[in-house]
Amino acid sequence: IRSSPMARETLRALQVSLDELPDGPNWTIEAQLIEESSRIQEAALSQPLCTAVQVMLIDLLRAARVSFHTVVGHSSGEIAAAYAAGMISARDAIRIAYYRGLYAKFARGQNCAKGAMMAVGISFDEAQDLIAAKFPGRIAVAASNAPQSVTLSGDEDAIAEAKAIFEQKETFCRLLKVDTAYHSHHMLPCLDPYLAALRAANIRPSKPADGCVWVSSVHEREMVADEDIESLRADYWGDNMAQTVRFSQAVQKATRLHGPFVVGLEVGPHPALKGPATQTIKEETDQAIPYTGTLAR
Repeated sequence: IRSSPMARETLRALQVSLDELPDGPNWTIEAQLIEESSRIQEAALSQPLCTAVQVMLIDLLRAARVSFHTVVGHSSGEIAAAYAAGMISARDAIRIAYYRGLYAKFARGQNCAKGAMMAVGISFDEAQDLIAAKFPGRIAVAASNAPQSVTLSGDEDAIAEAKAIFEQKETFCRLLKVDTAYHSHHMLPCLDPYLAALRAANIRPSKPADGCVWVSSVHEREMVADEDIESLRADYWGDNMAQTVRFSQAVQKATRLHGPFVVGLEVGPHPALKGPATQTIKEETDQAIPYTGTLAR
């Protein structure tokens, strides 16, 4: 940001989009990203700031003539994936992210139960079986990150109980440093105000750019049908917030349909594809033939 005029121009254009909103922020993207006193840990800021960095990086990559062949997003990373695929504008991407963070404050369980999330080294099917047997209505599979890596989300006390079970079995588990149970029943109170705000913001999706395909980690399909495009005005982003992130499945489908790839490029403010998730992509691309495809997270 300090050294690139193009980066600053991108962020300032995103700021204009937010400032035009009737309930826009009282902070600026650029200041929050470069100042030591940033409130970046707050969900209301971290969501749009993460998307702003991703949009900025996509613009810089395009300027360097790095084109995107196939994109997959993880959770809010799907906002950037849709932008990379040319299906939403930067103006709309930052608005979708801003309202996602703003209305996360309404997240809660029954009887105002606190939420928590935990990474666990088990398969998606194993996680579902455990939830059905011991935690129905209290925990959900928030994300399928890799064949043997999931994120669980739900009531704080239920997550603590599940953690004790995994520790007794010596199964990898780690609590995440969040206080919001994304991709679980805790997000249901957020949906109505979030979708209403997006409709008022006049999100204007378009058909995907030539040569780039976005494979949804919500629906596990290419986002190309008219109804898929129309859903980007509001409804898709509610599903993106509340439903399971099927990232591992989307990566595998993208590779089957459009791979093999020789380059997997993660687009984000810090490395997130570590351990099992990285191995998944490596296994899917080991037999790659010599042409370039790009997966963006």
